[in-house]
Amino acid sequence: MAEDTDSSPQPEAEESALPPECAAVRDALHRRADGEELTPPEAKALDSHLEACEECASELRRAGEFSSHISELLGHLKPPRGIRDNVLSTIGPLGNRRRTIIGASALAGVALVALLALILSHEGSVARITRALGPVSVLAFSGGEWRPRPGAEDIRASERLAVERGVSVELDLELGRIELVGPSLVQFESTDTGMAVHCIRESGIFASVSDGGTVEIVAGEVHVSVGDGEIVLKVAGNGVCHLKVHSGSARATDASGERTVEEGGYAKLTQPDTDSPR
Repeated sequence: MAEDTDSSPQPEAEESALPPECAAVRDALHRRADGEELTPPEAKALDSHLEACEECASELRRAGEFSSHISELLGHLKPPRGIRDNVLSTIGPLGNRRRTIIGASALAGVALVALLALILSHEGSVARITRALGPVSVLAFSGGEWRPRPGAEDIRASERLAVERGVSVELDLELGRIELVGPSLVQFESTDTGMAVHCIRESGIFASVSDGGTVEIVAGEVHVSVGDGEIVLKVAGNGVCHLKVHSGSARATDASGERTVEEGGYAKLTQPDTDSPR
């Protein structure tokens, strides 16, 4: 009977061997390596620990190098047709099922490799900045974090555009035109029928789309599709969206289901678990 006392699983033994002070920050460490923004208390605690612990500092470097290496390996791969829709349908819009709008950092961890595959599944420019009334930033995911591409005017698939408060920027698309009013942070994706614009946080968007393709705007689990017309969509910080259709029509999906908003129409779109707006 005494021979059975050493039957505990090896992984648990390894986890228990991690010093408590290291275990307390390990989750935050890996989320930082994946590019996720930490809360101020988490960031302060992690930075303080890293100054005194070379082992965790090395782990952070290793995890960051892994993310960068995966990105390089996937750079020459082209996933089979339809993989984008399959993965997105599995993880949900922006990997988020809460009412708040969060960025691609929420897709870290398990979904990181899938996201990188999607990021690299479309090549070339999907939009071009034609006018910017103030500073804007084109952001690309590299080395485990979002980094600016200085001087960039073209926007590639799965890159982001950050617009500061009080600034507006116009972009030309193959399908028409988009104007963003700050504060805005959006991510662009190519689709089989046109393109998708993912709102990472509150944003103001004017979209003018000509017939022949579709622009889909996604904010959490709110979807607005326009194939021929002009719309204005204001995405609030709590995920509530205000849609105005100036011409043509738009297809909207939110907590109440799917419906068409015709020319001159207005709709307030809410997330599935959004409380009534104050």
